[in-house]
Amino acid sequence: MGRTSSLRKVLFLIAFLAALTAAVLCVFEARKEIPVYSVTNGACDINRSESEPRYEGQKLNINTASCEQLLALPGIEPELAERIIEYRLTYGLFYDVGELREIEGMGEKHFERILPYITT
Repeated sequence: MGRTSSLRKVLFLIAFLAALTAAVLCVFEARKEIPVYSVTNGACDINRSESEPRYEGQKLNINTASCEQLLALPGIEPELAERIIEYRLTYGLFYDVGELREIEGMGEKHFERILPYITT
């Protein structure tokens, strides 16, 4: 009986350590640094002559997107890209893409136009 009890304690300890390791890894994964882009006057001043979206591929994460990446979205002009980055720097990460509607210049039609291309 003593041997079974010791075996249970060892197995419990192993399971506990595995769970603890998984929790620590989750915390470190969540704390990965997100690139920070500072916005200065004219930081997004890039010539845009195209009217069609230039962004192709996976959805663009608005929490990590650079100014140049935001400009590749349909209808995003330098001023709006700067406002998106300023909002992110001021209020933190977007929890939902719908938060973009709170940014000046991002109307409902504009939001619907970029919605297929973005994620958080």
